This record gives sequence, structure tokens and C-alpha cells, in this order.
Amino acid sequence: MNDFTEVSAIITHPDYTGKGYAKQLTAYVVNQIFTENKTPFLHVVESNIGAINLYEKLGFVTRRKMRFWNITKYED
Repeated sequence: MNDFTEVSAIITHPDYTGKGYAKQLTAYVVNQIFTENKTPFLHVVESNIGAINLYEKLGFVTRRKMRFWNITKYED
């Protein structure tokens, strides 16, 4: 994985969505990764259509679908 860097946890507060901030920030991070001669990658929940549309506009493509498990602490 030395040639890849994950783009992770770029979020926008609900009060500021639709203003292009996520696009600007993601593009900035991706371009920084490219300057290191690495390939950016990310993962996104299938139901997060807004994020998927943004990532596709920025040139990301779906390579594969993965199952996601949410493990929580069991309490009596």
C-alpha cells in the first residue's frame, strides 16, 4: 500500500452543505496526495449518494463493493 493514501473523514457540517466546501477540501487533499506520487482512494457507504456523486465528479470510480460490519460493545 506504499503507493496509495486513503482519503478519510472529510465531512461537512449540515449547516454548510451545498456550498462546495467538501468538493474544495477533497480536491485539495487529493491533489496533495498526487504531489507525493501516490494514488488516493476512499470508501463510502452505498447509501451516501451525495458523497458518491461528489467523488464521481472528482474522478473517483467504484472498484468494488465491500460489506461493512458495525461491532458494538455488548452490555447486560
